[in-house]
Amino acid sequence: MSPSLFLTMLLYVGAAGMLGRSLWQQQRLCYPGIALGITALILHFVELYPLLPGSWASASGNIYSLTLWTMALLLTLAQGLPAARPLAVLLYPLTALSLPLITRIADPGTATDLGFRVHLGLSVLTLSLVVLAGLQALILFLQERSLHSGQPGLLAAKLPPLQESEGLLFKLITLAFFLLSLSLASGLAYPADLYSYRMVHKTVLALLAWIIFGALLGGRLVRGWRGPVAVRWTLWGSLTLLLAYFGSLRALP
Repeated sequence: MSPSLFLTMLLYVGAAGMLGRSLWQQQRLCYPGIALGITALILHFVELYPLLPGSWASASGNIYSLTLWTMALLLTLAQGLPAARPLAVLLYPLTALSLPLITRIADPGTATDLGFRVHLGLSVLTLSLVVLAGLQALILFLQERSLHSGQPGLLAAKLPPLQESEGLLFKLITLAFFLLSLSLASGLAYPADLYSYRMVHKTVLALLAWIIFGALLGGRLVRGWRGPVAVRWTLWGSLTLLLAYFGSLRALP
C-alpha cells in the first residue's frame, strides 16, 4: 500500500473517532472531524480518478471503493443533519477498508461516451444512496428495539431522536427512487447492454428494487407506513439493488 493510501486510511479513522466522540458528547458539529473527512475524501479521489475509465470491466475493487467514497462524500455534505452523523461514524472506517481494494491498471484506457458515463454515474450515486438507506434502516431498527424494550440503552440515548432518524431514512429513499428511475431510463439508450445475457439479471433486479421502493413510498403516503414496516421494505430494496449491481460486476469478464 502506498504512503498516500495509508495516510488516507488514518484520516478516515481519525475523522470517525472525532465524529464519534462529538456524537457521544452530544455536540452540535465537529469541525476538526469534518476537516479530516474532507481531506481523506480528496486524497481518496486523487487515487481513484485516473483509474476509473478502465475500472468498469476489469477492476471491481475500484468500483467498490468509488461507491463507498460517494457514500462518505454524501454524509460529509450532510453533517448539518444530526441524524446523518451516526452514519458517518459507521461509514468512514468502512471506506478506509476499501482503500486496499484499489487496483492499479497498466492501461486505464479512455473514458466511454458521455451518455454511458452519465448512466454509470447515476448508477453509482443511486447505489450509494440505497446502501445509506439500508444502514439508516438498521440504525432505526436498533433505536426502536431499544425504546420498545422499556430499557433504552446508553447508545440509544446518544443517537438523534427517532423521528429525525426516520425522516432521514425517507429522504434517502425518495432521492434514491428518483435517481434509480433516471438510471433505468438512461440505460434504455443501451439496449444491447441492458438486455444482454450477462446483464439481464441486473435489469430485472434493479426493476424489482424500483418497485419495492416505489411501493414503500406509496405506502408511506397512503397508509402512513413507518417503523418496522419501513425498515423491512428498505432492507429488502437495498439488498435487491446490491445484488443487482455487485452481481453484475462479478458477471463481467
